[in-house]
Amino acid sequence: MSEVVTTDELLDAGEARTGLTRAQLVRMVGKSAAIRHIAGHEHREQFVLKGGSLLTHVYGSPRQSIADADYVHLEPDTVKSPDLDDAFTVNEGGFAMSAVFRYEYEKGFKGRAVFEIEGVEITTRDRKTRELNVTISIRRGEWLDPSDKPLVYRDHLLAGESTFEVQGLTIAELSAEKVLAWCSKDLSKHLVDVAYVEREHGAGLDYERVADLVGKKFAIEKNDYRYRALGLTSVRQLGTRFTDADRLRNLLHRDWARVATDELFFLPGEQTHGEGERLTEAVNVERLALAYWSKLAPYLS
Repeated sequence: MSEVVTTDELLDAGEARTGLTRAQLVRMVGKSAAIRHIAGHEHREQFVLKGGSLLTHVYGSPRQSIADADYVHLEPDTVKSPDLDDAFTVNEGGFAMSAVFRYEYEKGFKGRAVFEIEGVEITTRDRKTRELNVTISIRRGEWLDPSDKPLVYRDHLLAGESTFEVQGLTIAELSAEKVLAWCSKDLSKHLVDVAYVEREHGAGLDYERVADLVGKKFAIEKNDYRYRALGLTSVRQLGTRFTDADRLRNLLHRDWARVATDELFFLPGEQTHGEGERLTEAVNVERLALAYWSKLAPYLS
């Protein structure tokens, strides 16, 4: 592995390519370096990448995941916080990271990882610039569809090995996760991700397979608080939540200007899509997500 994690030239090019700030790019480099470390870790087969980082760096989403690394751990009965602290503690070449994880009842572990990149200077003094948010889920319904082909992670901000294989969710299972996330959480990013899958992967997506995964996941997890609090007891009820006009209006239209500025970061190239396709516009996110749902719903029972 290269002794240099990134360079000023790579960061300069990244600013021009992504429109992100230097501080945001440094956090993304730290996140990708951590994911690269886990991909080469002795227990790498126990870590399955999911969430926004997978969608951004493996499946090409223009929505940039900056500082979150989300995994499923495949040994839910034995993994402990010190195991994860050790796995995410790094001192190799120009990258050093220390991590502290805490257990959250039944869900998994939340971690804060503080990193240093040799030779990289940024102007902000905000400590969060050098912190990552890492979640390790131990939910049993989160890896039901192992990929039959290698998944390749790409981040051209990294010096040296900028592409490498990871273990991660298939696009079918990732989108099933996003459906359940949107149905149970009022976060616009989940609907944006569904809209992206519909636009870029919908033509080859097996919606019957996705529906099967949604059903299996819900059956395993329907007693979780996030569903019980909403009164969701069967997959047939998900459609009411997914397509609820008030939720769509409040989260996509009323708050879109704020969310799109403060919480969603898109590559500048997203603006090159046609007016009816840009995910930077709430009306397009809604249309694409509802199109996805219209194809999925007939298979849910």
